[in-house]
Amino acid sequence: MNRVHEFRVAQIEDGKKYQQQYNKMLQSYRRLAKQVPGRNILTPQEQALLDKQQHFGFSDLAPDEQQQLQREVDSMWGQIPAHLQDKARGMAGIS
Repeated sequence: MNRVHEFRVAQIEDGKKYQQQYNKMLQSYRRLAKQVPGRNILTPQEQALLDKQQHFGFSDLAPDEQQQLQREVDSMWGQIPAHLQDKARGMAGIS
């Protein structure tokens, strides 16, 4: 739910309206936190940190999983026509 609301707030282009929406979200969060004292409610910063901790990288996979994933990636790149691969790699940030 937080991410949906954050997305909607981020779509607001006017700085003043953005700040108003952000303040409303913060007030709602604080009210909710007071209403449910025994429940652990994460702040957006805590949620971002938790999300970062739950992320794992390619090197965290087992060697056979790494090989399987690399084969799948190679297969996907193989589906791109040869004359567009350089452009696709550039768009993907791969040199």
